[in-house]
Amino acid sequence: MVLICAALAALGGCAANLDADQARLCRTILPVLHPAGAFIRVLRQLPATDGLGLRVDYTAQEPGRPTRNHFAECRFGGGPQSPDRRALVSLTTERGPFGEAGLLFLKRFWLETSEAGVSDPSPVPGAENVGEVSREVAYGLQQAVNALPLAAIYGLLAAAYSLVYGLVGRINLAFGEFAAAGGYGAFFGMVLVAGLSPAASIALAALLATFTATLHG
Repeated sequence: MVLICAALAALGGCAANLDADQARLCRTILPVLHPAGAFIRVLRQLPATDGLGLRVDYTAQEPGRPTRNHFAECRFGGGPQSPDRRALVSLTTERGPFGEAGLLFLKRFWLETSEAGVSDPSPVPGAENVGEVSREVAYGLQQAVNALPLAAIYGLLAAAYSLVYGLVGRINLAFGEFAAAGGYGAFFGMVLVAGLSPAASIALAALLATFTATLHG
């Protein structure tokens, strides 16, 4: 118990060093530092040692140019518990610090607009630590995760079917095994023949459903 409390306290202390609002404000500045159409990917966010800001390391691929590494250091008027914790007081990039006029224009014509709120290149905390996959793989994983609840229900039903079959040695049509097997056959048939005409698709799906139900019996 003592070790658990100590670990929770340590995690809480680490989490408090990086203010979520300050990190979001600093990230929303990144798009205006590059031409329109630049692709920005946040690599890491490091809190300042005094708790008054953070440094964001990121890459930017501007149109027609290779990807380059950049950073932005944002300083704020106060720490996490201060009312001025969202007041940006300085901004430094690899090109040097922003002047007072540039900082004023940045706050007035960007940070205070509605566009800034939707320009965060990394709106999900910790997204910079997640690996990238192709759109097809991501879609497949999404569908697999979405299917888990239904698969769990079907797994329980399959266990019940197996138990009844093992006890009585016969298939109970009231359980709908034929209908379920035929439905799966029809579904996969429709997927396989998606490019055919509607009539041919329906006919082939019905044939596969009948064949699957026959094999199941």
